[in-house]
Amino acid sequence: LLDNLLGKGVAVVYSLTDDAAKVKIEPDNFKQAALNLAVNARDAMNAYGGIMIKTFNAGPADLPLSLPRGSYAVFEISDTGPGIPPEALPRIFEPFFTTKPAGKGTGLGLSTVYGIVTQNGGQILAANRPEGGAVFTIYFPAVK
Repeated sequence: LLDNLLGKGVAVVYSLTDDAAKVKIEPDNFKQAALNLAVNARDAMNAYGGIMIKTFNAGPADLPLSLPRGSYAVFEISDTGPGIPPEALPRIFEPFFTTKPAGKGTGLGLSTVYGIVTQNGGQILAANRPEGGAVFTIYFPAVK
């Protein structure tokens, strides 16, 4: 699905854990969030570059300070684009905020992702990779 959606100019590489913790989320909600992040990455790279999709388990140690201690399944997507302008990082999930030129984006993609993640008890973090590009890391609480 992603290959067709993103186009031939975007290479997608996967690093998926075999033992991902179970989480509680509607599959269609997760799919929408993942697709929004992937399309946003493609747009940031002007349809040429690479995307890495990674899953892993985290916790209870070595978690970001904003997360309650516990166990999490993590979904991470990063790209080889220009990254997020530092002045935009604090506002990146606000509805109608966009870094795209006028007429190229509504500013609803990342706010939709944020809503899906938080409504399902998760937390999403946005950052720039040291080697360039953006990274979005989603932590979903593990369920037993």
